[in-house]
Amino acid sequence: PGHVNQHSHYDVALFWDPYCSNAGENGVTTVVNANCGFGIAPVRAADRERAMAMMETTEQIPVAHQRAALPWDWETFPQFLARLDAMPKGVNVATYLPLNLVLIWVMGIDAAKTRAPDAAELREIHALINAAMDAGAIGLSMSCMGADGNSHLDCDGSPMPTDVASHDTILAICR
Repeated sequence: PGHVNQHSHYDVALFWDPYCSNAGENGVTTVVNANCGFGIAPVRAADRERAMAMMETTEQIPVAHQRAALPWDWETFPQFLARLDAMPKGVNVATYLPLNLVLIWVMGIDAAKTRAPDAAELREIHALINAAMDAGAIGLSMSCMGADGNSHLDCDGSPMPTDVASHDTILAICR
């Protein structure tokens, strides 16, 4: 029993504070992470710095803190969930699969922001979603706020992939 924080970004903080202190001390027993399409998996080793920079600009978690806290002993989402499951924690954790990272994993950052996935990429996206759901993801997360007036800006000042994805692209991914 307790409160469920349905929209949190404790993805990184769990590695330095497994009790999610400000939440746990206030009666929260479950946190739901990787909201808005942001998180820390899936991320290839070559993309870690970019992923951390994205988290810094969107969720105000300094890259220096992320570097100090994250062991980065995973790349895939199932590997991350296994790591998270093995960690001692003072709260229950449920995690979405962050769609921005899935698009970057499959398409690369530039393509993810400038075009829709092709048929082969869409099949890979669906395979990643299925693997994540099988591993315990609670669903997909994304923000779809468009390019204008959006506060979820990437480290280069541009919108995130899901914010510039078309309605049809989002529907194709969710099918």
